[in-house]
Amino acid sequence: MSSLGMLSRHSKGNRVFLKLKRRDPFVKLLLAAATALELRGVRFKAMPSDRVTEKAFVDFCAHFPPDAELWQQFGDLKFLAGVAVMLAGHHGFERSAYLALAETLSPGSSTVEQYEAWYRKYKPDFPRLFSMIDRERRVHARVGDQ
Repeated sequence: MSSLGMLSRHSKGNRVFLKLKRRDPFVKLLLAAATALELRGVRFKAMPSDRVTEKAFVDFCAHFPPDAELWQQFGDLKFLAGVAVMLAGHHGFERSAYLALAETLSPGSSTVEQYEAWYRKYKPDFPRLFSMIDRERRVHARVGDQ
């Protein structure tokens, strides 16, 4: 990983620290691939109602890049399009990329009317979901730093 430029290394005393370069596109793909392996067979059709599914959903949101071919495998396209719009409105997610993803998954899903209907149907708990997604992203960043 170091020779591929995915790690930075620095020493402090007799200790060596390796830091995962999380902004590197290859690192992002590796995290998405690891998450995809963990999510084999999982399909999201609604907001998670149990802890195991919630954890899988948070991992999916935190690590999957906005690629329609990847997302299509993991659930109902209209539901996932709403998730993409939801993520587009959160810090740390590239707004234009996630809105484009939503439109690819389900045309028209990023309109105010369609998103409002999605919101009423699925009733996401934004503060809870976003705090869990942010925590998952930070945990992976810290693990990479050790």
